[in-house]
Amino acid sequence: EADVSTRASTPGDAPSARRDEPASGAERKIQRLLVTKAALETLFVLALAASFFYLNLNPWIEGAASLAEGRRVEGWVVGARGVGDEALEVQLFVDGRFAASAPAEREPAAGRPHPSGARAFAFDLPPLEAGEHEARVYVIHAGGDGWRRALHPVGAPLRVRSEGGE
Repeated sequence: EADVSTRASTPGDAPSARRDEPASGAERKIQRLLVTKAALETLFVLALAASFFYLNLNPWIEGAASLAEGRRVEGWVVGARGVGDEALEVQLFVDGRFAASAPAEREPAAGRPHPSGARAFAFDLPPLEAGEHEARVYVIHAGGDGWRRALHPVGAPLRVRSEGGE
């Protein structure tokens, strides 16, 4: 009969796989499947992000805004496909607060640089407290199926200096 040892086992005595041994065929297959799964998940997330960007943040809207006559913001906007008869809506924000909304639907004023098919807009600034302010213009872009709306900046922010009560 075989002699069975009754020696107490310690944590260090537990059988363990050696890390320097080559992986078996099944282990290699599982490793390949996990790497493939991770790559497919990464591609899915990238495709999801790209479709969100394309549908909601139209990068093909161009425009410019400038201050004219000290109290008026003017400019133009155009989409890559042109705007045809469709009016674009633009909004003015002063110091991060909504100030006004207007359609950009008429042709830009003569002598103002703009691409063909551009639509002009103009806003009178609201009365401002004394000091320096930031005015920003955004065009509203309807996302993908039309129920999402995103603001797309038009040109760089404008710095406005006010003496107050204007």
